[in-house]
Amino acid sequence: MRFSTATKLTLGFGGVIVLLVLNQAAVLLPLRSVNEQIRAMSEVGRPLRSATRGLEANVFAFGLAVRTYAQTGAPIYKNEAEREQLNVEANIAEYRRLASTERQRELAARIDPLWQEYKTKGLAVINGGTRFYSDAEWESIAASRTAMIELIRGEMQPDALVNYNAITQIAYQQVEAAERFMLIIFILCIVIAIVTGQSVSRAIVRSEREILSGREHLRATLTSIGDAVVTTDIEGRITSLNLMAERLTGWTEAEARGQQLRSVVQFIDDATGFEAESPSLKALREGTALSSDSVLLATRYGTKVPVEDHAAPVLNSKGAAVGSVLVFRDVTERKLHALELSKSYDELEARVKHRTFELAETHAELIREMEEHAIAEQKRIELLGRLVSGQETERRRIARDLHDQLGQRLTALRLKIASLKEAAAGNEVLEPKITRLQQIAEMLDSEVSYLAWELRPTALDDLGFAAAVRAFVKEWSRHFDIPADFQAAKIPKRRSSKDTETHLYRITQEALNNISKHAGATQVSVVLEKHDDRIILIIEDNGKGFDPASLTKPSRSGRGLGLLGMRERATLVGGDVEIESAPGSGTTIFVRVPMASTAKAANE
Repeated sequence: MRFSTATKLTLGFGGVIVLLVLNQAAVLLPLRSVNEQIRAMSEVGRPLRSATRGLEANVFAFGLAVRTYAQTGAPIYKNEAEREQLNVEANIAEYRRLASTERQRELAARIDPLWQEYKTKGLAVINGGTRFYSDAEWESIAASRTAMIELIRGEMQPDALVNYNAITQIAYQQVEAAERFMLIIFILCIVIAIVTGQSVSRAIVRSEREILSGREHLRATLTSIGDAVVTTDIEGRITSLNLMAERLTGWTEAEARGQQLRSVVQFIDDATGFEAESPSLKALREGTALSSDSVLLATRYGTKVPVEDHAAPVLNSKGAAVGSVLVFRDVTERKLHALELSKSYDELEARVKHRTFELAETHAELIREMEEHAIAEQKRIELLGRLVSGQETERRRIARDLHDQLGQRLTALRLKIASLKEAAAGNEVLEPKITRLQQIAEMLDSEVSYLAWELRPTALDDLGFAAAVRAFVKEWSRHFDIPADFQAAKIPKRRSSKDTETHLYRITQEALNNISKHAGATQVSVVLEKHDDRIILIIEDNGKGFDPASLTKPSRSGRGLGLLGMRERATLVGGDVEIESAPGSGTTIFVRVPMASTAKAANE
């Protein structure tokens, strides 16, 4: 990376200044550190030594006051003992506050129980008054005091002295390091000054070469550039033309230099055909860059070339205009291309209009077909509704006939068979046959009752869909011996329309019948719930499942026909049916019916 001469001078002298600042810092920082060490000695080292010395003296004074009070009983010695007790505790607290190392905190923790033991024995003497104390008692008190004195003299005072000396040694070491650093900085300043002087002299020579090279490079660039470039002075006289400007105007640089710009480069307004103001002169007057793409260049040979021009003032370091630069390029090919593009656009627009007309006709035809399909679908739904309504009417009639006629006759038959059985009692030939006949009659009666109930359960008319489905699931589970449960949640108390309840009930019947015929399930679940504005019926089994995509048309087993019937019934009440199943994974049927649809059906 190369630096300019000014940059190198700045870096060189800046480096010297930085080193001088560092040199000053090298003096001030150690002095500051020494001051901090001295302050640390005054705040920690000396007070720590004073605390240990005071602690030793106060321990001795406390013991002396206790012994003197025991011998004389004078209150003054009792007061002195209590005062020394407070002094000892203050010394211990001060040592604990000044402790700055783990060793000192450990010593503070060790001295406390020794003092508690010594204080307890001393206070016992003070509170006991003047009496005779045995030598063993005084030896016990002396042993406690000795333990404290040994800890103070043997460990606490030497540790405080070591801490004081360590702080002093660090301060001296930092002063010596600062002196060495000052010497290094001084040598570096001399080296940088020498190197900077040599570098500056070489940089001056290199800068002169770079200026000459830059001028040649600029001239080569202007010569090879694809745009015409013309420069002028502040008076509008031409100072240079590049090769492309010579080719477009017909003037050489030698011929044009010193002439007024408008006599060499003349622009004509393409719209009016009159001469246009020179953009360079206008840029000088207004002090801003200008551009135009609707002018013609009048060449020296009398031809007119469409060009695109840009002009801007040339400013010196103080921001004052000293000339202008004009850049223009031949846009003949672009103009021709624009004309071709406009022609193509007109052709394309005509095609689009024609195609739009065709699409409009197709769209209208599709709308007619959709309307016809919608009408046909509406008619289909209406016919389907009539068919389903007729089926329900026929189901009710058949259910009544089964119950009123066939049911009564089966009941009469069962009574007659019971009478025959009583009459044939003891007849080894007839009695077994009559018993078998009685079983067949009971089975027929049960099947007829189930069939009549399945065709139209009374609970659907009396109690509504939820109660009817609950009863049907229970009866279906008993009849086919397949465990099944029913759950109803958030069902509104207001009943839906009769048709809606009937269709949902028939969908449940069809789904459970499909399970009993095809699924081979061992567990069935039926859930009825309200979610947002929909009634949702979910029927799930753990049977063998199937591929829903295979039911595009009814199979021979009739499964597809049953699912188609469920979808048709859901459509009649504005709902839909969704089936989730896979071979070996069971089947789940979701039936969703809008609440609005049920309310509309109820109103109708």
